[in-house]
Amino acid sequence: MTGDAEFCSNCKAVYNKTSVIVEEEGKQIWTCEFCDTKNEVNIDEEEIPQSNEVTYLLEAAAQVEQAQEEEKKESDETVKKSDKISVVFCIDISGSMNSGGRLTMCKQAIIAQIKSMVESNPERKIGLVTFEEKLEIIGDGIEKPVLLDGETLSNYDDILAFGLT
Repeated sequence: MTGDAEFCSNCKAVYNKTSVIVEEEGKQIWTCEFCDTKNEVNIDEEEIPQSNEVTYLLEAAAQVEQAQEEEKKESDETVKKSDKISVVFCIDISGSMNSGGRLTMCKQAIIAQIKSMVESNPERKIGLVTFEEKLEIIGDGIEKPVLLDGETLSNYDDILAFGLT
């Protein structure tokens, strides 16, 4: 499969195997399965997901290119520069995610991503953040999870101070 991910303009869901495109006035229209927003897309036949799992790697292009260039120059290093890119999974665990098995599918996708990263970038750091009305930062599993809620979650200075520690 080729191409970039198509995101819903409203809820940022990603076009997937169950998504449907209809032609309206010569344009491809995808109605988001999550929020019913109509999105104009441009998806070629070979870009339509064919399996339940679709992997899009979203990284800053400059960061990836720089890591690849440094890897070429320093190929004798034991840790690849691309392993130094951290990945944080942010998961909505609110009640709406239980509808239609969304949370289960999300967990399966993250497990598949982690397995893939273990093979391709075994030294890459991975973090996990879950949220609903409160935010739990699980991190890398070494430290205790941190819970941000109430006043802390709505106070920018408190969140910034937490991030700097």
